[in-house]
Amino acid sequence: MTIEAAHKDSLNKRGSCDDRRTKLLTTCLLITVVVWGPSQAHSGVKTKPFPGVEYTYVKAYMLNLGKHTMEGHIFDGRAWARSKIGDGVTVDPKLVESFNQVVSRDMKPLLAGLSKCFIPRHGLVYYDSEHKPVASITICFECEGLRLYPKTQKPSWDPPPSERDVKRAFKYLARLKYLMGQVGFPVYERRAQYVEYLKNSAAYKSGGTVELKLPGWYQNVFGPTPSLTAVKSALARIKLPLLPPVVRPTDGPVSYSSEGVTAIVDRTSSKLLRAAITTPEFRLQNGVSVGLSWLDFKRSLGAYEGPENPKTVTITGARAEYLVRLKFNERTLRRIEIQKIETERKSTVKPDAGPLPTAP
Repeated sequence: MTIEAAHKDSLNKRGSCDDRRTKLLTTCLLITVVVWGPSQAHSGVKTKPFPGVEYTYVKAYMLNLGKHTMEGHIFDGRAWARSKIGDGVTVDPKLVESFNQVVSRDMKPLLAGLSKCFIPRHGLVYYDSEHKPVASITICFECEGLRLYPKTQKPSWDPPPSERDVKRAFKYLARLKYLMGQVGFPVYERRAQYVEYLKNSAAYKSGGTVELKLPGWYQNVFGPTPSLTAVKSALARIKLPLLPPVVRPTDGPVSYSSEGVTAIVDRTSSKLLRAAITTPEFRLQNGVSVGLSWLDFKRSLGAYEGPENPKTVTITGARAEYLVRLKFNERTLRRIEIQKIETERKSTVKPDAGPLPTAP
């Protein structure tokens, strides 16, 4: 698709936000498309080059493809989007430079959003030499907006953008759409098309189970002795409050919960009995968190020769008191369960069906 065709398609599309354009769209339909290059007219506003940090490679991902997901960042510096899917596509360095050139221009209208909604489907994540995410671009083509991390620019509608600013914003968006097409990701007009794409794409399938004994990996979950103190410390690091405990009848265990984290501990010893984690902000001591792709998770294991893209991975140590169960969907880690092995053996209910708590 040419830049001109991509631009025309961007302006003529109709999606879930049809009611958002009035005067802005009318004026932007008059825009004249020119070839992108160094001589391209600039807004004159001084901006910081993006990303402004050192990186080694960039991957493109999709997010919010499900029916009920509405997250605003692919990666915001703290955590992955829960709805991020798959292992990502490594972006050619020349395309990365093109993305950087676009978002290093005056993005304030797009950062503020040309629409009231923002349900992005596409994102770029920048990684350093240690495979840690350091920057991101999140784009919503339907709602004509984007988000940057780090925030090299601030969104602003004060003063309101001029007609020229809006035209320029649509031109930048058309360029980003063209580049995303070069990466290999589709840009659709309607949410239902993304749902169908996810349903039919073999690139996001997970299945099967794997059981591993990895003492070194296992020891870096909550430390050598998983306890209420360890859970509280982990929550404190990410500033998630721990709700008051729910005391079960008689002298049974005590349940604690926070956003996306539920822990059940022994009333007397405060040792952890079971836990379920569904929030990406909660990281295990080895760096693993919900939202991690299968490939990135596999890297944490060191040498791995098992089946690819399993749905469930269960890990224990050599003489471990606990097991860690990791559940994947769409080749992305969605849920982490930690369970005292004694508890599981004594239970008459299958772990997947029953006693594990459901994190909020």
